[in-house]
Amino acid sequence: MPTSRPRERRSSEQVARESAEVAGLRKQVHAALAGRRHDEAAELCKRILELEPSDAEAFTLLESYYRKRRDYASLRDLLLASTRATGLAVDVRKLRLREGELMAFVRGRAQALGMMLGQAETEPRTK
Repeated sequence: MPTSRPRERRSSEQVARESAEVAGLRKQVHAALAGRRHDEAAELCKRILELEPSDAEAFTLLESYYRKRRDYASLRDLLLASTRATGLAVDVRKLRLREGELMAFVRGRAQALGMMLGQAETEPRTK
């Protein structure tokens, strides 16, 4: 999952190199999307977020990808990781945290229900 690097420890050369890399990755994302290679575009967005955790475009594309695939565990992780990105408005940070918490709660309830239903199916029926 994306992690932010301390900005104060990076030299201006490193920042410039990473900015150029992000720009190149962004072009690859757009080419992958144009070619309907969504899995590839998602992987590229993850790489962008590793370099620049507050990149709104990469976040939005990856969020949409996870929602369409119904990959709620990855979406929850993305939402929670994004709250640690610098430059994010407090309201947006709170909204993402709430959604991540809600997804974890719903997932836990769904697993419990699945276990209950599975247990009910394996119990012998009596007449």
